[in-house]
Amino acid sequence: MLTYKLVHLTEYHADNLAASLLRRVEQSPRAGSYRNVSPQELKKVVSEIYHHLGTWLVNKTETDVELRYRQRYVDLVMKISQRKSPSSTTLGVLAPFTA
Repeated sequence: MLTYKLVHLTEYHADNLAASLLRRVEQSPRAGSYRNVSPQELKKVVSEIYHHLGTWLVNKTETDVELRYRQRYVDLVMKISQRKSPSSTTLGVLAPFTA
């Protein structure tokens, strides 16, 4: 039940979480590679991920999600990684529930 509530809250607050991510990218010296992506594009993609989290986790297989979003996210990751951002930086910036 706690997992369902967390997923629901994430979906409900998707736009605010995406806006928070953008602020973290702008403020973090470790997130320079995220600046290779326009703020609008990054917010749109992250917001979409948060909005559809429950559907992805409950109703879709990994293959379903991959087939639908693969090229979109591959393109985004390629833009982000132009500066060879380490994965720890990626996870640190994308984690929506850390202080």
